[in-house]
Amino acid sequence: MKIKTIIPAALMLAILCSCNGSAPKAIPTDKEVEQKVESVLKKMTLEQKAGQMVQINVSQIYDEQKREIIPDRLNYIIKEKKIGSILNVPGSFCPSPQEMAEIVTAIQEISIDELEIPCLFGLDMIHGASYYRDGTLFPQEVNLGATFNPEYAGAMGKAIGYETRAGLVPWVFSPVMDLSRNSLWPRGWESWGEDPYLQCVMSEAETRAIQGDDPNHIDRYHCAVSLKHYLGYGNPVTGKDRTPACIDYPTLREKYFAPLWSTPRPSTVSRCTPTRNFSPAGPRKSWAGTV
Repeated sequence: MKIKTIIPAALMLAILCSCNGSAPKAIPTDKEVEQKVESVLKKMTLEQKAGQMVQINVSQIYDEQKREIIPDRLNYIIKEKKIGSILNVPGSFCPSPQEMAEIVTAIQEISIDELEIPCLFGLDMIHGASYYRDGTLFPQEVNLGATFNPEYAGAMGKAIGYETRAGLVPWVFSPVMDLSRNSLWPRGWESWGEDPYLQCVMSEAETRAIQGDDPNHIDRYHCAVSLKHYLGYGNPVTGKDRTPACIDYPTLREKYFAPLWSTPRPSTVSRCTPTRNFSPAGPRKSWAGTV
């Protein structure tokens, strides 16, 4: 008896593109933007380039009791270490958008003066403007996912983009796209659930709402997006967070890879938290590196 295998057209396209290296660009090339980037890169030293790849927690430069930036520490991380990115809010302090704007402004003034490059500041706004005092909150993704309605994801994304940017923060680590298929994993509530199609549809709706329609030119009412976290991250063998996952290749391609391939089309920044993926069939040529 012959067994017929039906492969969705979108998945087949993703697989073929990942193999032949001819995949279309997620974001169309903007020559003006590229020229500016190249011009800045030519002026940078190796130390400055390395520093741009480092991200620290804002608590390292902030006095929570006095509620102010520590000038010596800020000068050290920007002027001496050339750090290019900062995340989070200080400790247990939940700032208002205005207070957050003051923190970001102090950082940017030093960064622009020293490196001529703005510091990339990001926040984990995964269910509304949850890091701001009086921010608009939504149910967690697993709850919105249960509605099967992308309009709710879009409404949440719009609030995240608008309110986060009100504090001059241009970057969010959201939506969460970890396919939650292991009930032992303690972060299942961050995910849309176990269905890859639902992940794709809800994440795209949220991403477009956060960023707007032009990811090359994000205006002051929107933010850049980083999808979270990485291929197979939500299915660790032991169930413990940030531990190895064991996923067979067909499942990895069909269930985990396809949503991540489809959703980044409107995305700007791709954030990766490393996960080890093992196959019972043993090592083989990796196609996942094209993600």
